Amino acid sequence: MNDSVGYIFISQYSFMTIMLALFEYQLIKTGNIVLLMRFSGWLLMQIAICSSGQYLINESLQIRDAVYNMPWYDMPSELRRTFEVFLASVQKPMSLVAKPIVVLNNEYLLSVVKSSYSIMMFLQTWSSIEIE
Repeated sequence: MNDSVGYIFISQYSFMTIMLALFEYQLIKTGNIVLLMRFSGWLLMQIAICSSGQYLINESLQIRDAVYNMPWYDMPSELRRTFEVFLASVQKPMSLVAKPIVVLNNEYLLSVVKSSYSIMMFLQTWSSIEIE
């Protein structure tokens, strides 16, 4: 699943910060309600996807902890070998990844919001400078 989701959304996540910054800048300059709805839609979509990715990470960590705390010492030896393989497979948490490098979680959402705000402030400052 990660491969298909990652390659579909790679272009969206490449430009998400710039897109949100431009929406914010236009919203400040014009105050248009249509822009507010577009900005809200893009932001809510980003929040939903990143929250889903964070939920996947949290749940996989809970599975890892539950498997780690199982009473393996009471298991028969045949089942213990299977348990060791299963324990090794749940050590790395699952994550929703936009290929090649973006892990979609709350940390990524925060970086998108911070970066879009910084770009928007740059545009705001740049537009207020008078060229002589």
